[in-house]
Amino acid sequence: MTFHQRVEEVAAFAEELPETAAELYVTDASDADLAAAASGARSCGSSPTASTPPGTACTGRSSPP
Repeated sequence: MTFHQRVEEVAAFAEELPETAAELYVTDASDADLAAAASGARSCGSSPTASTPPGTACTGRSSPP
């Protein structure tokens, strides 16, 4: 990976940071979410049965491989 590619990657990350921070600020974590996070489970939302498909973040966006 070249320096230029790294700079572009960081710039793309920085552009999304305010939106992600706003989502995290607005979304309140339920007790079930906190318990799942503490146990290492991958669940999203207030339902303890709601699981996240592999490679997908809680925001519904897929993460890079």
